[in-house]
Amino acid sequence: MATYRDMADRHLAEALPILAEMAGRLQWDSEQLAAHRQQALRAFVRHAQDRSAWHAQRLAGVETERLTEADLPSLPTMSKDDLMANWDQIVTEPRLTLATAERHLDGLGDEGAYLLDEFHVCASGGSSGRRGVYVFGWREWAILWTSYVRFMIAVPGAGPQDAPVAAMIGARSPTHMSVALATTFSTLAGHRYPVGLPIVEVVEGLNALQPTMLVGYPSAMGILIDEQRAGRLAIAPRVVVATSEPLLPEVAAAISEVWGVVPVNVYATTDLGIMAVGCGRSDAMHLNDDLLICEPVDAANRPVAKGEHAAKLLVTSLFGTTLPLIRYELTDEVTVLPAACPCGSPFSRIAHVQGRTDDVFRYAGGVIVHPHVLRSPLSRCAAVVEYQVRQTDDGADVVVRASGPFDAPALRAQLAQALAGTGLRAAQVNVRVVDTIERTGMGKLKRFVPLG
Repeated sequence: MATYRDMADRHLAEALPILAEMAGRLQWDSEQLAAHRQQALRAFVRHAQDRSAWHAQRLAGVETERLTEADLPSLPTMSKDDLMANWDQIVTEPRLTLATAERHLDGLGDEGAYLLDEFHVCASGGSSGRRGVYVFGWREWAILWTSYVRFMIAVPGAGPQDAPVAAMIGARSPTHMSVALATTFSTLAGHRYPVGLPIVEVVEGLNALQPTMLVGYPSAMGILIDEQRAGRLAIAPRVVVATSEPLLPEVAAAISEVWGVVPVNVYATTDLGIMAVGCGRSDAMHLNDDLLICEPVDAANRPVAKGEHAAKLLVTSLFGTTLPLIRYELTDEVTVLPAACPCGSPFSRIAHVQGRTDDVFRYAGGVIVHPHVLRSPLSRCAAVVEYQVRQTDDGADVVVRASGPFDAPALRAQLAQALAGTGLRAAQVNVRVVDTIERTGMGKLKRFVPLG
């Protein structure tokens, strides 16, 4: 029986030709890109009509042979609530059910695993605080990876010709997309340092490795910047890549000040994959326009013009055929920029993303806890629909909204163990089930609330 590493090596070999194709798309002109998007949109909607019972009903009467991007506002939107309530009717692979995907997630170890020797399953809470489960087929998974790497190989100091020594600071669990992708393609992904490690161990590892490329969450970058300024960390990366969280202007400025480089920003979601990547020529990011159609809208789903702030995005995937997402609501606040990029690409650009930042917890004795340390156990618990974590002096108070009964003591023990792994010994964790969790005026859930 093939091991995960055997299958991942085969996956990598099959992904490299896809990478060449995807990289070539970055050289398209605007006419080529527009023609591809129209053809791909028609094929994707037709596939959803033919293979997804849920979409077949909602999209009945849509004439795909005439469908254009201008017609998208006439199609219904879908939310994460829609997805999770109708998962089995949305998925296009008869062998897959939400129960099957949940069992797979529950059994994932740190190495990762293929479901049915073909699929990858990931879970996420997202900025809405609502748990979601997503599945990607073999080719889709390769496309996700190449949609990021194709931009990176063009960044000075990051391409294969520069032989970078890469270090990734991220989550441990492969339930998170960034970790799962890095696990599958680990031959090229470099060294990984889970954010749950005590900071002293991360610093020691990075000092020994001396990475030329540093990849990680901006909140984790902020911690490393403090360590570099204090003299405990002494590295000089040529390329710094910020992913999975918004790169706030003050963090970007600190990266430039401390390491002398302009950070490359990456906007990714577990729902839809790599949304946008910086090209290294400006502080903006290019949307993956050949893989996704993004509609910036206001809170009432009315179109927002380029250059204006959008309350959310309605995104239609052009490649995610296993679990089709059509006009899928992302509650991320973005601005699509009107000006062309200095690099000459016709791919749209967006400014930094708002509405996705969680706070790092800092405890007495210098213990630092990244949100992913607690997010991983919570995202693996299938019954947890929403959650909020409030820091206490010696641990955390957790409230959850659940879809059914679950083992609260076991979850509490997992969270305490995760905290202990960061150096917070004898961590005290409380888990309480509630009917509702208070949200902001914009309807968003602040999931991690630090002391004070």
